[in-house]
Amino acid sequence: MKSLRDLINEKNPVDKNKYISREFQDYGVRLAQDLGDLKHKSLYIKLAKTIDRKILEQARRFVIDSNANSKGALFMWKIKQLTSNTKLAMRQTLGFNPYDRVQVRMGDGGAIIEPMEDLLDMTELYKAPKGKSALKARAYMEKHYKRE
Repeated sequence: MKSLRDLINEKNPVDKNKYISREFQDYGVRLAQDLGDLKHKSLYIKLAKTIDRKILEQARRFVIDSNANSKGALFMWKIKQLTSNTKLAMRQTLGFNPYDRVQVRMGDGGAIIEPMEDLLDMTELYKAPKGKSALKARAYMEKHYKRE
C-alpha cells in the first residue's frame, strides 16, 4: 500500500502560481489557457473580475465550440455582443431609446437612471472665457456639424 505522500507526489502537479490568491485570478488564468492566449492573461483576469461570470461562460463555450484561428479575438467579440444585448434589453425595460444618453447617479433608495441633457443645451449654464461667446460657438457647431 502506498503512503499518502507517494500518492500526492505521483499526481501531476497543477500549475500553481504563488501570486494567484483570489478566485477570479484563477478563473482568468484558466480562461487564458482554454483560449490559448497566455500572453494576455492579465486581460482575462481583469474580465473575470469585472464582467458577470454567466456572460464569460457563454462566450467561452461559444469560442471553444468554434473552430477559430484567433480564439481571443472571437471571445472579445462575443463578450461585446452579449453585453450590448444586455444593455439594450435593460434600456428597453426602463423605457429609454436604446441610443439615448443616460445618466446614472445614486439616490436614497438606490441608483437613479435618467436621460442626460444634450451638451449643446447646457452651454448657457457655463460662463465663456473673455472675448468668446458660448452661444456663438453653439450656433457655429449646429451650422457646421451634423449629429449621427
